[in-house]
Amino acid sequence: MAVATANADDHLLLEAIAQVEGHAWSDNGGRYAIMPQTWRQHTTLPYRYVHDPKISTSIAIKHLRWIRLSLADMGMAATPYMLAGCWRSGQRRFSGDNAPEHHRYYAERVRNLYWERVTDSSTPDEP
Repeated sequence: MAVATANADDHLLLEAIAQVEGHAWSDNGGRYAIMPQTWRQHTTLPYRYVHDPKISTSIAIKHLRWIRLSLADMGMAATPYMLAGCWRSGQRRFSGDNAPEHHRYYAERVRNLYWERVTDSSTPDEP
């Protein structure tokens, strides 16, 4: 199994996920809407720490790496669209041809926000 590396792109993708997940009615799961079972997959810390920004970001990075590796194991490209879709609904459910439309829409929104961030971060500041 390949080893995933954290990079600036992971952080940009997580920022996009946090923006889409940041609606008023979704306080569950903290900034990234991390589900309890996902939390337990990556840490033994109590779930209440999901609201701690530093800890939840660390767990979110671990989960994003895990999704990336899972997609590679399935022979699929870990594009921002696929990563976001799998974040929302799981690898098996999203990677099939019958992913729910609202999950595809979610993945498109995250992907678009991600590419906006990539473009913004690569544009040099003007004097």
